[in-house]
Amino acid sequence: MEGYDQWSEVTKNTSITYPRLTEGDYTFILKASSGDGVVSEKPLTINIIIKIPVWKKLWFYVIIVLFLIILTFIYIKRREYKFLAEKKILEEKVRERTYEIQCQKNEIELQRDMINEKNASITSSIEYASNIQNALLPPMELIDKLLPDNFIFSKPKDIVSGDFYWLAEKDDKIIFTVADGTGHGVPGAFMSLLGITLLNEIVNIRGITRSDAIVTKLREGVIHSLQQGRKDIPTSDGMDIALCVLDRHQKRIQFTGGMNNLVYIRDKKLEEVKADRFSVCVLTDFSGPFTMKEIECRKGDVFYLFSDGYQDQFGGNFDRKFLRQHFYLTLLEIHKLPMLKQKEILEVKINEWMKGNVQTDDITVLGIRI
Repeated sequence: MEGYDQWSEVTKNTSITYPRLTEGDYTFILKASSGDGVVSEKPLTINIIIKIPVWKKLWFYVIIVLFLIILTFIYIKRREYKFLAEKKILEEKVRERTYEIQCQKNEIELQRDMINEKNASITSSIEYASNIQNALLPPMELIDKLLPDNFIFSKPKDIVSGDFYWLAEKDDKIIFTVADGTGHGVPGAFMSLLGITLLNEIVNIRGITRSDAIVTKLREGVIHSLQQGRKDIPTSDGMDIALCVLDRHQKRIQFTGGMNNLVYIRDKKLEEVKADRFSVCVLTDFSGPFTMKEIECRKGDVFYLFSDGYQDQFGGNFDRKFLRQHFYLTLLEIHKLPMLKQKEILEVKINEWMKGNVQTDDITVLGIRI
């Protein structure tokens, strides 16, 4: 086979195999040989042409490449079409959701505006109520006239307060008190207005100047005004109170308290006068007659009446109450200072103690120096 191999050995086989012939032109030459070894002079020749297979031709690769390009293009277009379809669906959902959110936002803004308007109206009304409440409190001119060396530290939790202070002069006696009405804010303010009204009637109109009698009549007035004897509206609202009557001629102070104690400092020693352990409200199994305690006054004595708001305020490093003993120690430390300076220190101290905490109750402290 010319172009593939040389002459093969003489064989009796009538066939021969040429594996893995590549494309090209070949000439098959066949010579016959006798048993004596005589070889034919003219061999038989056969021309064989093996053409290049299709898969090896250039146009085939071009077609394959074009086919792949077309397939890729079709795949990309299908993906793009699918993506655009999904995008369109998503955009439609987004538009629907955006519309819903916008509607909800508009509704919320409308409700917010309505709430703000109502809050503004309510706040305006409460602020006006605060003016009325403050008008009912004794004016500072009267307090300074009757108790020249004094301070009043009042820090309401809300615009209006459930705490109140009250002062009057009757039969050459000075009656002064600090009371803590049930609750704070508007409910407490109603209770404070009731307390002020009843005290004005008891002392200024009826002329009662004995401390235990004043508080007893105050309790009767609260029970009657709030109809606390009714079974269909059970209520125990009332107030805690510390009330003093100063007799300037006898130099004595009568004290009657309901849950709120009296503190006075004499010769650098703090004394606590215990109040009765029941409030000015409907009678219960623990209620009894209010008692009166008398204290002889000396020049330089400092008396403090207060609600429980100061000592119950949360704050400090461990977010706990200020506590009564801490409050008493503060009073003992500052009692020699001018009264207005004492007020300033009490205010600074409680603000530092709160450290941004929400005020939990109304705060009222009244201090007088004899």
